Amino acid sequence: MFKSQLKNIIAEILKKFSTTKKLSGPGFEVNFAVQGQDQTQPTPPEIPISNNDEKLPDLRGPAGEAIAALELSFTNKIKESNASDKFKIEALIRALTLETLATECERVWLHIFFSQHMAVQQIVNTVGPTKIKMIYAIFDHYAALYSDEYTQISFELWLHYLTNRNLVRVENELISATDFGRAYIQYVAKANYVLSSRPL
Repeated sequence: MFKSQLKNIIAEILKKFSTTKKLSGPGFEVNFAVQGQDQTQPTPPEIPISNNDEKLPDLRGPAGEAIAALELSFTNKIKESNASDKFKIEALIRALTLETLATECERVWLHIFFSQHMAVQQIVNTVGPTKIKMIYAIFDHYAALYSDEYTQISFELWLHYLTNRNLVRVENELISATDFGRAYIQYVAKANYVLSSRPL
């Protein structure tokens, strides 16, 4: 099981270093020079819990030692707590949830274009759904500014990243923010990230 997970992780890492991906959707198909933008859908972390009390796999190497040190620190804190087991489980689930959310926000921040971020921010700050043509205006503005870079980036592909990463939803020519989209904008604001560091 662990070897299979490791092979999947390696495959994902190699895929992220690929320079070109062929993407398709309703009405479009394009070879896109990714330039670091990950178009894969987010998936929740796999928690290795089975119906049996199986021993977790040993992790070797520097990363394994770092993980073991963190696990020991967490274990000691849990043992020191006088809280009930029920509360401890709830607290651990909450901690895992917050870390997962932060990781997804960081992944989006790593790959999102400046124009896409500004679009999501405008959608989040708008009461109710936004007409998709208003968001197209943002795309069109930056496509004109960076005409060379946008030669292979259609509006459909640009928008596909936002919907695929669950930042926005599109229904009947209207676009609205998802809960994760709102959380992402809030996360970036609290982190004081520099928006000008985003490409395109």
